[in-house]
Amino acid sequence: YTMQALLSPHSNTELMFHPQTTYLLSGGNPPCPLSTAAVGEWLSAHGELRWHSADNNAEIEQAMSLYSQRREALDMALMGMDGDLSLELREEAQQELERLLENEAVATWLSDLFHVRPLVAEAEIETALSQAREGKRLRVANCLKEIASNQSDIAQSWMAWNAIPEKLLQSAGGRHAVLDIAMDKGLFANTIRLLAKNQNAAKFEALTRLRSVAGYRQIVDAWFLPLVVGKPERIIKKNEPVSEDNEWERKTDRKKMQYRSYDRTESRRNIEEQKTKIIRLIRSRRWERVRQAIDGLVDYQQRHGGGNYAAKSLCDLAVEAKSLGNHSLQLELTERAVGQNPKDGWAWAYQGDALFSNGRLEDALLAYQSAIAFGEFVVSKIGRAKVLRALGRYPEALQVYDYVALNHPGNVIAKNGRAEVLKAMGRYQEALQAFEEVAKIHPENVVAINGRAELLKAMGRYQEALQTYEEVARIHPENVVAKCGRAELLKAMGRHPEALQAFDEVAQDHPENVVAKNGRAEVLKALGRHPEALQAFDQVGKIHPEDVVAKCGRAEVLKAMGRFPEALQAFEEVTKTHPEDVVAKCGRAEVLKAMGCFPEALQAFDEIAKIHPEDVVAKCGRAEVLKAMGRYPEALKTYEEAANDHPENIVAKNGRDDVLKTMLKLSDYSRIVHAMNRMWQEDWESAQMQLSKVTEPKLRQVGNVVWLHIHAANNNRAGVEQSIAELGKNNPPALVIELTEELRLRYLEKKQGRHSDQWLREREVDCLALAA
Repeated sequence: YTMQALLSPHSNTELMFHPQTTYLLSGGNPPCPLSTAAVGEWLSAHGELRWHSADNNAEIEQAMSLYSQRREALDMALMGMDGDLSLELREEAQQELERLLENEAVATWLSDLFHVRPLVAEAEIETALSQAREGKRLRVANCLKEIASNQSDIAQSWMAWNAIPEKLLQSAGGRHAVLDIAMDKGLFANTIRLLAKNQNAAKFEALTRLRSVAGYRQIVDAWFLPLVVGKPERIIKKNEPVSEDNEWERKTDRKKMQYRSYDRTESRRNIEEQKTKIIRLIRSRRWERVRQAIDGLVDYQQRHGGGNYAAKSLCDLAVEAKSLGNHSLQLELTERAVGQNPKDGWAWAYQGDALFSNGRLEDALLAYQSAIAFGEFVVSKIGRAKVLRALGRYPEALQVYDYVALNHPGNVIAKNGRAEVLKAMGRYQEALQAFEEVAKIHPENVVAINGRAELLKAMGRYQEALQTYEEVARIHPENVVAKCGRAELLKAMGRHPEALQAFDEVAQDHPENVVAKNGRAEVLKALGRHPEALQAFDQVGKIHPEDVVAKCGRAEVLKAMGRFPEALQAFEEVTKTHPEDVVAKCGRAEVLKAMGCFPEALQAFDEIAKIHPEDVVAKCGRAEVLKAMGRYPEALKTYEEAANDHPENIVAKNGRDDVLKTMLKLSDYSRIVHAMNRMWQEDWESAQMQLSKVTEPKLRQVGNVVWLHIHAANNNRAGVEQSIAELGKNNPPALVIELTEELRLRYLEKKQGRHSDQWLREREVDCLALAA
């Protein structure tokens, strides 16, 4: 009978199913029978699995070997193109890949796989190709050469494939199911190779390979339509037999002929009238009629100019939808634009912006990458940097902005974006300098001036920030960003009635501005008018259901009202729909803390820190939880780190000072902390007096570290030796040994220390944390 097996290429093991027993096969060893529980454990431990049917064990082993070689070949190929690896390691990977490609089945599979979708921007395929040629690895070089030369065609193919309407794929099991079959049949590589030479032959090849898929003709037609648009047309001879392929071309030709004969002036006038009508419908929120009108516009442009022009009109409408805060419609329009012309780099850039507005940040990165592939380089690079900044990947974002600014020195958007990243990284002085440089060269640029004002506010320099906003309002009275910024600043200064009035004025002049609406609700919350604040946020949610700021603001009000379960649920709903939003994550953790669920809150902040290591709010939130748990040394250390990484952050500074004050109220802890403070201020007598009163054994060891510092600083060799002897009795940790050496170098040997004063202070605080 036919044997069934589940193969795990990564682990080189497989399960073989017999009617009565399931066996484990591993590395040529005899089959080992497994219990039901053991089968479950094996399945849960192995992710990438493949079904395989065979007549005997030998065939299963042979299939397993092929799958493992394929997987290994892919790993080696990716390592060879990984710029983060050393050249030596990449060299070794290529040597192994050369050996694996001796197997023709492996070589074919790898080439097929790399023809499915374009390489990521970071893949260094040209470097890998040069390395392969220098090493005379012909198989690797030939494989990489074809992949590199076909990247443009691969990108176009992949975009066209993703634009196939979902309804055509449903009868075949959906998009993923059809893609699996296409990859298994080598559809992409074989079609792309033929496409440049003969469109008919390429289409026939595609039809043949997808013949087993339900509705394959319609799927191939939809895939090929954007691939052949704009390519040289093949002339069909008068008496040539009408095959399946050239009949398809004739239909396409008839469509193209329809595009050629029409009054362009009349067509443009008609299109502008339709767009104006759609904009009016959008503003009046008559959504059903909006979609009907859009369908009519697209149909008209399909008949009078084609999908290229329809894509442009859809992008124009997407800009209007965005300006009105309707980001879901914005995304819907850009998706249709890309579907109309998958090769339009601008359409992909608009798609990236729409995905960003809808909180789909990872998808936005891919869309901007597609825009770059189709030629919209600068705008899409800046868009990509904006997404990286939102993801908290600040070093990458800074690198992209630096690249654009270097190669396009006149691009003010990149300069402002760079300053914003520096601000997000806590590098306030550099950010301030960057904004001021932009304002000096481009005095008319209101974004740079507003950015400078926001930065001054973040630095606590409120009067300067207020003066800057008022200058902007005088020069640019129509600028809504400056108006909202001024109102936010008044709120931060505690001038709540003035802030409320300022937001009301903005809302009156700009009724569609969601920032002003959210700001007004925030001021109502700050004034303690919680029911009104909740109602204000609810109103924003009705008009702008996708606005994440309003959702988080509403959750914060619920928390302020003591309705913790509702607040927790609200934040969790935001994190589901906007998984990248760090504000919602921090808000959830804060609610858990307010509910007294300290371990859960600490875990939540720790998870945020892993994904968003630069976020100072999460760091301070974590420190607050530690403080609430009575873990003062750890809280102090966390605040110290936050204050060190973000020296301008007032919350971190105040939090650190508050923890120190709290610790001073405790007995032996307070004495140690007080002694450390006195010691750092070189008040040796007060420090020694506090240390002499410490009795708790764990803290006495920390006290000996402080004694050592005091004795060393005062050149008291006998005291130093005594402190070292005391520390040595309890098998001191490496941290204490490191400190001892640093103090010896500085004070006894009178040499340059290996570390900074900040390091010394932090390590002494670490010693206190060890005794917690």
